[in-house]
Amino acid sequence: KIEDDAGLNFGFLTRLKNPVGPRSDLFTTLRFNITDLSSKASMRVDTDGDGTIDYDGTSDRENETLTFTADTALNTRTIGNTLFITAIGFVYSENTRDAVEKVDVPGVVTGQYQNDEVETTNYGALLNLALEHQTFKRMKSRLGLSKPIWQKIDTETIDRDYSESGTTYQLSSTGKTETLIDLNTPVRTNVGLAFEFIDNLTLDALLQTDVLFTGTGLLSQIQETLATQVGLHYYW
Repeated sequence: KIEDDAGLNFGFLTRLKNPVGPRSDLFTTLRFNITDLSSKASMRVDTDGDGTIDYDGTSDRENETLTFTADTALNTRTIGNTLFITAIGFVYSENTRDAVEKVDVPGVVTGQYQNDEVETTNYGALLNLALEHQTFKRMKSRLGLSKPIWQKIDTETIDRDYSESGTTYQLSSTGKTETLIDLNTPVRTNVGLAFEFIDNLTLDALLQTDVLFTGTGLLSQIQETLATQVGLHYYW
């Protein structure tokens, strides 16, 4: 049996618009999210059907993520119906995972036999450039480039080993490791389309990253889908 043991999931977003000229606006956005995907699992077995539980096991898994992002974007209307966007953002994300497993086999062994913890911190700054063009009356074309200025991933792992001592489990050793990865991610390219069916109702499609260079598999023979994200938005 698997149960949802998630706690509070919370999201907060605020955006400030500040005109900086006749054709430009400066947008500042702050986001804060808490996501809890924790769960519990249990298994009880009666091997001989006599109504007595011969094996009782439980698994508690904690999985919580905290994310904070802040970004500033300058939107400028250039020649014709083209919007040029320059943005820089900062992201901080912290994920905590904890697994605790216990077992009870009457007369054989009982107790906790696993308790591992992993904490991953991801932080960095990102530079974005984008163009949006009003290609047709109800269709917009978008092209974006993004490049992390710097990005680091720090992972700390605590590994506890247990051994049987008579009919119980005892903690035998605890190991702790920490790894720091300094990423040098290349420039990513994104292509998107937006279709406005009626006023304020828009279908947004983000095409596969680097789709211009892979040819959606027709040229590169790499199996992939055309769109990675599709959303329907209503504005009021």
